[in-house]
Amino acid sequence: LCWPPYNTSMALNALLSFKGDKVIYIGENYEGYVDIKFYNHLNENYKIEFIKGINWKNTDSSVHLATKIK
Repeated sequence: LCWPPYNTSMALNALLSFKGDKVIYIGENYEGYVDIKFYNHLNENYKIEFIKGINWKNTDSSVHLATKIK
């Protein structure tokens, strides 16, 4: 999931529809860019690993690998 649209439910809807076990999330860190429900669902249902920070056009972004908790 790469740079989902600002302040929409698109990221959460994609995550809820996803049937796989691993998600790569690239985008703003957990500071309100994407709907907070997305971050809450990710944190409650996935083990999240920080992969790499990204400094692109003055953003606080990173790459994360999330593995579904079974």
